Amino acid sequence: MPDNHSSRRSHQSKLRNVMPKSGMIYRDKIRLTHRRRRDEQIANALLDSGYTLCSSDLCRAFTPMFQLATPICIKGRAEGKDLWDMLPLVQRKLDWACTLGESVFLELFTQLIEARTRWEQKPTTPYFDYDKYYDVVLELIKFRKAVGDCPLEDSLVPQDNTSWILTDAGVYNELAGGLYKDEVPSLGQDEEHNESILPLQNMTFEKPREEEQEEEDPDAMQLDREEKEEEEGDHDAMQLDS
Repeated sequence: MPDNHSSRRSHQSKLRNVMPKSGMIYRDKIRLTHRRRRDEQIANALLDSGYTLCSSDLCRAFTPMFQLATPICIKGRAEGKDLWDMLPLVQRKLDWACTLGESVFLELFTQLIEARTRWEQKPTTPYFDYDKYYDVVLELIKFRKAVGDCPLEDSLVPQDNTSWILTDAGVYNELAGGLYKDEVPSLGQDEEHNESILPLQNMTFEKPREEEQEEEDPDAMQLDREEKEEEEGDHDAMQLDS
């Protein structure tokens, strides 16, 4: 029987593997967010709320997120509010998201936006054949158009557009410092110390990976290497804080 740590690692890696591919280019093949623990917390929140880690259940959980966010963000923008003021209102309406830290939910939300924005910089098959898209991606697109985060007209030519959502997320991350103080600690891990995550890559676009490549589960050596890199990063961050 696998131990709890191995089971949690499996959950966080599977989260990325079941994400919809059509119309999206994610920043990483292994993780959805920048931290393994954040993927783990999202996966566990879904499982605890009765969802399974499969594409259909993930869409069932994530699709209402953008449906709820549309009127909230339209109203919030009209009132001059920032993204970090609006997203908690969305989070409270989602059964699976209530146990997540606000910074975790904000990163999940913006990573999905960024994956779509990255795809728009280099559109790939099925292009704008929306019949081949998952519902969650369709709702994400509708949401972005409704709140003025992207052009209304589809185009295969990359357009000069700055996402206000990603801009706000970058500002929030700089202000909050990427601290884990509002996260739910993982079992057997001490999350009380301050540590920083990457500033959402400063909202810059990485070189897209080939979508034709088959998604693979990370092997043990990859996961161990990630853990070592994270531990070294945490150690460096703590030295800077000292």
